[in-house]
Amino acid sequence: WAREVRDAAAIPGVLDEALRRATTGRPGPVLLSLPEDLLDEPAPADAGRIATATVLGPPRAPEPDPVTVRRILHLLLDAERPVILAGAGVLRSRATADLVRLAELVEVPVIAAWRRPDVFPNDHALYLGMSGYFAAPSVHPRLVEADAILVLGCRLNEVASHGWSVPAPDARWAHVDIEPLGSRAGLAGPTVALAADARTFVREARRVLGA
Repeated sequence: WAREVRDAAAIPGVLDEALRRATTGRPGPVLLSLPEDLLDEPAPADAGRIATATVLGPPRAPEPDPVTVRRILHLLLDAERPVILAGAGVLRSRATADLVRLAELVEVPVIAAWRRPDVFPNDHALYLGMSGYFAAPSVHPRLVEADAILVLGCRLNEVASHGWSVPAPDARWAHVDIEPLGSRAGLAGPTVALAADARTFVREARRVLGA
């Protein structure tokens, strides 16, 4: 996220937004650009107060809606060739053990997103490999042929989606992420979208399944 500030009076609001984006939701880098002449102007008195409040009080991720969790489970359980594509959100929330148990309960195989091979035990019978560059030859066909995909804590970037070919146009898919995707060029929106932390979703899914 990047912004250029041209008015000193706008600094509190822009700084507040920058820190919110850097520390909440999907944490990531921010860039604020200030023209050199602006650096000589006094900052508004409340700039520091707003920034401190933002850092000290980030909102928690929303609790997953049980009805939506059931819809996602039905999407997987009703499919003939389901697969779970798991990404960094699983690692960030320390949900690997919970994901292993969920995959075993629903008997759905797991593919790791690109550069996230440690998201699932590689020696587990349900692990199919990692997507993206250097993926096993069987990974891309399995993703393209899937009739239902749960994308969990993964942003489906160009590499992980094998050049935007996953999910396939006729596949039903669910996106569980702190900030789930909508439709975009080359990718239809998810059948089901849920804004949730990966671990809270997986644990709620296990609760719904009675495990």
